[in-house]
Amino acid sequence: MSGRLRDKYRTFKSGAENRKHKITKEDQHERQKNSLFKFFKKDQNYSTAGSSQIESQINKNFQLSDSDDNINSEKVQSSDSDNGEYENIKQNYNLQPKEDIEIREVPDEENCDNEDPGNWPQNINDKLRIYFVKNPPSKIINFNFPSNDEGRKFSVKHYDRIMANGENVIRNWLLYSKSLNRVFSMYCRLFPSKSISSLASIGFSNWKQISERLKEHELSIPHNTAQEKWIQLRMRLDLHKTVDNNIQDNLNIEKERWRSILKRIIACIEFLAEHNDAFRGTNSKLFTANNGKFLELIQMIAKFDIIMADHLRRVCNDEIHDHYLGPRIQNELISIIATKIRNEIINRIKQSKYFTILLDGTPDKSHKEQLTFLIRIVEISKNLKYEINEYFICFIHTSKKSGLNLTEEIKQQLKLMNLDLKNCRGQAYDNGANMIGRKQGVQSRIISENPRAFFVPCTAHSLNLLLGDMASSVPAAMTFFGVIQRIYTIFSASTERWTILLKYLSDFTLKPISDTRWESRIESIKPIRFQLCQVHDALVEVSELTKDPKIKSESSSLANYEFSYDFILSVVIWYELLSAINKVSKSLQSESMELSNAVQLLSGLKDFFTNFREKGFQLSKKTAQKLCEDIGTPAIFKQSRILKKSKQFGYEINDTRTVSNEQKFYQDYFLTVLFEDETLRKHCMDLEILLKDGENCDLSGIELFDELKIFCRILNKPKTSIECLNLIESTCGSFPNISIALRILLTLPITTASAERSFSKLNIIKNYLRTTMLQDRLSDLAIISIERDLCENIDYNDIIEKFAEIKARKINF
Repeated sequence: MSGRLRDKYRTFKSGAENRKHKITKEDQHERQKNSLFKFFKKDQNYSTAGSSQIESQINKNFQLSDSDDNINSEKVQSSDSDNGEYENIKQNYNLQPKEDIEIREVPDEENCDNEDPGNWPQNINDKLRIYFVKNPPSKIINFNFPSNDEGRKFSVKHYDRIMANGENVIRNWLLYSKSLNRVFSMYCRLFPSKSISSLASIGFSNWKQISERLKEHELSIPHNTAQEKWIQLRMRLDLHKTVDNNIQDNLNIEKERWRSILKRIIACIEFLAEHNDAFRGTNSKLFTANNGKFLELIQMIAKFDIIMADHLRRVCNDEIHDHYLGPRIQNELISIIATKIRNEIINRIKQSKYFTILLDGTPDKSHKEQLTFLIRIVEISKNLKYEINEYFICFIHTSKKSGLNLTEEIKQQLKLMNLDLKNCRGQAYDNGANMIGRKQGVQSRIISENPRAFFVPCTAHSLNLLLGDMASSVPAAMTFFGVIQRIYTIFSASTERWTILLKYLSDFTLKPISDTRWESRIESIKPIRFQLCQVHDALVEVSELTKDPKIKSESSSLANYEFSYDFILSVVIWYELLSAINKVSKSLQSESMELSNAVQLLSGLKDFFTNFREKGFQLSKKTAQKLCEDIGTPAIFKQSRILKKSKQFGYEINDTRTVSNEQKFYQDYFLTVLFEDETLRKHCMDLEILLKDGENCDLSGIELFDELKIFCRILNKPKTSIECLNLIESTCGSFPNISIALRILLTLPITTASAERSFSKLNIIKNYLRTTMLQDRLSDLAIISIERDLCENIDYNDIIEKFAEIKARKINF
């Protein structure tokens, strides 16, 4: 062996040295033997007695001092006994696990029958002992105890012990088992000893000998020992002196610390989601550049908050590895918050019963078709008043936009929310053919399944289409809006030209025209209407300073055309029209708008058009003439060449109609742009038929007629539908049919403006930098942002509890 290369530099001790080293090691082990018992006080009279006697002296031998609050009074055996007992166990039992061993779960306090000792587990652990000491079982008193074969049975008299002086003392330790028809000793059952007693194991049922047996048992040493353990454990629990309590206190402190950390994390997530901000950056490391707004917000809180500062210190020092600041935890918490909000909305919908579907679609920044799904209901608010609310539910990605596919998407979403389509009383969409088609549209397919789901076209969309038709009705109107857009384009295409514009404009800046934005036309005309001279001067300066011949020519021609009487009169006319339409459109877009008010607004708008058609032209002429006087422009229409029709040879009559320029403007431009009780009973019955689907009906027409006759006398003056509904609510349900009719009426939407507003959130949340966002995360962030009022009312503790329930966590929350 010495010839091996690896043994070349090795040295070996001699046999004597090895024996000497062995003796030294054995001496060292002998000196260290039983060193653990130096930390305990040992009674001089201690002996290797039975376990029952040893257990009776535990709390006498070991005292808890102020400095030893965390030390538990456990059973301590002598070293010789322990070693011998351990050797016997080691020789007689194989400690290696076997495959065929059946592992039985010890029942906990939640699964254990507290009242019946016959159902208690055979082996009771310390956790159950503490539970029973804190929650002692109650005695069975009012019960018909069964008789045995001899006709004897247990009596409640045995619960009392008769003393020598005749007084009765309650036996708190005696329990009766209904399942076994036996009695048990609670003390001996929880703290068993080596001595076998039926009262501590299987129970006692010899009712003939029960009185003598109970007297013998309560005077026995094992019973008194068990009673002593019971009392001592209860005292330690009252003083919080047990190791379990100290461990539990430490666990509670750690639990509260983690809950405090999670609350701050949840608050940061809610803040970023409500403000539509991105969470992550280019990296996910603390205290590094570009690590995202979420981590930056956490770092900022740590500057002023001790709890978060301590948490980040532990993370940076690698003291903990579960920091709960990663993207996966963010997504889980976002999902939990959104689910809480969505469940609250669903509960409100179910309480209101009737609801309306609102659906609209648009492409997002990743060129995917997104459907926005909303629900409109009439509900009772916190101040016990009815109010109308439209709640956002989610965004739905769809690749097919046919009426059949969109209908299936709606039905699937209602199924996920556990809502019945039969309770739908209205549906509102945009004016697309796939939505409002009579045969294959979404509304027709929904009505075929639920005839009471009335379709209401979006009034705002219809009004916008009306404006579009008015703007394109005649070439002069198309030219007018084209000039408005060209003026904006010239200035917005260059920063230098925009600076020139701002030098002249003080109140309003120019706005572009959009076909989809309902207020764009009035916003584009308003700056020119009130700042005509300033816009003209800006155009003149641009034409003088620019070196681009195209811009020079265009700005000069626009400046000349802007000061023409035709253009000035068009500005006045369109501003008056669009101002009236915009006020109505703004009101219709309100979530609380009801059908009766919408009808009144549209009727008023119709009357305005009728009156403006008759008198508006002359009033507009006076306003335009005043503007012309202010800027020094003659109020004369531009002369146009008279068109002559071709005539056949020999036909000498002149058929050409000669009209003045003013007459022509009025006819071809202005006019073209503006162009009893039985009855009540019948309407009530018609409404009953309309709200009937098979055998199901929402109200009774006859009862509604009777209620209306009484309710009309109560009203002092005309009220809105929501005011009438609140008045009915204050009468404690005196007019139920009117209440149902009004709730259905108010449930019907006027516009889908809420859906359009959700698209604004869609473009903010899923911008061009976040096009890879998953669909669930998009919907969750959107509902937190849109329904932020509900988000602010969520209890953080509920979120943490749900977060802990989802999966097994390494941290106990």
